[in-house]
Amino acid sequence: MNISLNLDKSFDVEGLNLQAIEVLNIVSKKTIKIPEWIFHLPLLKTLYLNMDKLTEIDRRVFDIETLESLTLKNTQISFLEIPKEHKTKLKNLNLTQNALTSLPMGLEFLNKLELFNISNNPIEKCDFSFFKLSHLKFLYADRVGFVLDQEALKEHPSLRVISNEK
Repeated sequence: MNISLNLDKSFDVEGLNLQAIEVLNIVSKKTIKIPEWIFHLPLLKTLYLNMDKLTEIDRRVFDIETLESLTLKNTQISFLEIPKEHKTKLKNLNLTQNALTSLPMGLEFLNKLELFNISNNPIEKCDFSFFKLSHLKFLYADRVGFVLDQEALKEHPSLRVISNEK
């Protein structure tokens, strides 16, 4: 089941069939943290958070064992750390249009990652070796403060698309 919710409007969480939610899209201009009930969705595969006031991500997001796709967009998050002992099956990580000043710490722990989007963040430099992400197919780093060495990345075993527009 796919659900889209605006947390700025009232809704009855009791009326939702939480056990069946696989795709969850949350929008908010006021909410400052992720609702607790999100951590109790046994089938959640895709989580999309477009939350203007969110300044940090609850580390428990990385304990959602079924999670394959995570989008954090239009947040105030400036730092993100992926724990080494994460339990997700993340294949897609979209961090576009946030306040990130560096690539996520622990990015190398996402060994199943196929798509990574860091576009539109005020990141000035990139010291990360994308060769650590052996399954990475799509890399988007548009409108950031660094330039990727696209020639060197052509040697990546699985990378097909590299976008690094200014």
